[in-house]
Amino acid sequence: MKLLNMKTLMQKMSFRSQINYAKFDFNLMLILVFLSAVVFFGPSSAFSKPSLNDRLVLMWQVQKDISDEDLKFLKEKGVNLVQSFNILKWTEEEIQNYLDRMGKNGMGVIMSIDKAPILNRTASGWSYNYTKAAEFINRWKNHPSIFAWHICDEPSSANKKIPVSLQEEIYRHIKSLDPAGQVFISWNGTVDEHYNFFSEKAFDMLDIHAYVNDYPGHRQKNLIEIFKRHRTRIYPVLITISVHNRQNRPKLPSDAVRQQYEFFFKQNNLTRSIGFYGWKLSPNTGIKDDSGLIRQFMDLQFKFP
Repeated sequence: MKLLNMKTLMQKMSFRSQINYAKFDFNLMLILVFLSAVVFFGPSSAFSKPSLNDRLVLMWQVQKDISDEDLKFLKEKGVNLVQSFNILKWTEEEIQNYLDRMGKNGMGVIMSIDKAPILNRTASGWSYNYTKAAEFINRWKNHPSIFAWHICDEPSSANKKIPVSLQEEIYRHIKSLDPAGQVFISWNGTVDEHYNFFSEKAFDMLDIHAYVNDYPGHRQKNLIEIFKRHRTRIYPVLITISVHNRQNRPKLPSDAVRQQYEFFFKQNNLTRSIGFYGWKLSPNTGIKDDSGLIRQFMDLQFKFP
């Protein structure tokens, strides 16, 4: 059987067939260009998140059920980092959806892994589950929305007192799994004794905060001064201010958010990065569910030179 070359084949095709063939050829070219872009840029090209050099604006306790409208509001307000203490309780599908939604809105996610089944309180103290930690971190570390691994929250608190040796051990394990990943601790030390549970070898970036009823109170002033005394190296620091009402406590004063902001970011020059605690809390009340808190948050102009 004699084979026809392409030129002969095109001559024998009808004009309509030649047009259809040209359309097919063009569409095929577009598909190849698209696939080349995916290979080159990777699947993360649709997502974005801040870098450590950016001004970080963290909203604590943003839950998986946040509406698109609320997410847009936070983005327009300048929030570029989010977190939830419940993430270890979610299904894989829920985590995937959360990470995808945040990435599409230009927000990084701080993954809190300071709870069971990874960090566990036992009768003899604290234990760290290497297997569970590795499974979780290896599952999600390549998602482009991941910003940091949050390993300890207030480790010096009276009801925690997580040993420095364990904090450093967790840090080393996470860095062995995700060398480029950031390790994050949230710290509320306000007296020198608290620093028995503080190690600069246990994190890459640090949040500091003190939630009090008088704004700014002496504990918030101590938070800054004592931290400055114990700090021995340079690393990213974020200060979280209280924007929540606690059960059985007086409500936040009507101007407390502005007062905290002015104290931490105008009277002190420790960092440009800010956190807000928090969006949706339980059993306490956050910004989402309190008209007075959302007004204070909306009114605050947290701009930096």
